[in-house]
Amino acid sequence: MNVFFRIKKELSQAASLKKPLLLLKITLCKKYNDKLRYN
Repeated sequence: MNVFFRIKKELSQAASLKKPLLLLKITLCKKYNDKLRYN
């Protein structure tokens, strides 16, 4: 049970770390697309 809880905790931490990276990628892509559109 303890091992399962630890794995679950690590997975949730990894997910919380991945979310900001995903949002950052999306915002960067949007900015890049906007730059292409204006040029």
